[in-house]
Amino acid sequence: MREENRWIDSCVKFFRHRRVRPMRVWMFGQHANPARDAASRQAWLDAYRAHNAAVREFFATRQHQYFEFDPTSEGGWDRLCAFLGAPIPGRPWPHANPTKPDRPWRPAWRRLKQSLGVEAREPVDGDAD
Repeated sequence: MREENRWIDSCVKFFRHRRVRPMRVWMFGQHANPARDAASRQAWLDAYRAHNAAVREFFATRQHQYFEFDPTSEGGWDRLCAFLGAPIPGRPWPHANPTKPDRPWRPAWRRLKQSLGVEAREPVDGDAD
């Protein structure tokens, strides 16, 4: 689990100039790019919340099989290793994996590929129902 505003901000930053793949269109329709607009961002947050609620519900009677934590704020192996019954590794807790900044040429490259028909455009209202 991650704090949801940090999670969606990360998604928006990561997917901002990336190709919209068919799986995201299938999952989110016109909201396949969380950076597109406020409604798309909200659709992703709603899906995040629904997924987390479904996972918690599924494991409600299986607490011994479920461990919830935020790896970005945990900072140590103790709780995870205790849950797994595993020894604490002899290396530090993994660092954050920040998204690299967008390359300034990426949006122009995307538009060129779309105009040549080698990359799909983002769906518009009514495209993916």
